[in-house]
Amino acid sequence: MSAEKLMVGSWSYTFKNWVYVVLSRVTKLSGLYLTKPLDPTKEFPVDRDLVEFERAMTDLQNNVLNQIDLSDAPNE
Repeated sequence: MSAEKLMVGSWSYTFKNWVYVVLSRVTKLSGLYLTKPLDPTKEFPVDRDLVEFERAMTDLQNNVLNQIDLSDAPNE
């Protein structure tokens, strides 16, 4: 789910990946409105498990797509 505009009223640094999830929802920086700035002393890296999951899903997708026979598909 993405948002054209997103307003953030407060930040929680206690929940894993929360800042990343919130920021990943906005489609353009111009659509992001913050009532409080991010704390520059806090770190909020993307969780390794999430990165690994996304990599595994991309590999699975590619394997499935490589197995599809499109030789008789109409040209568009």
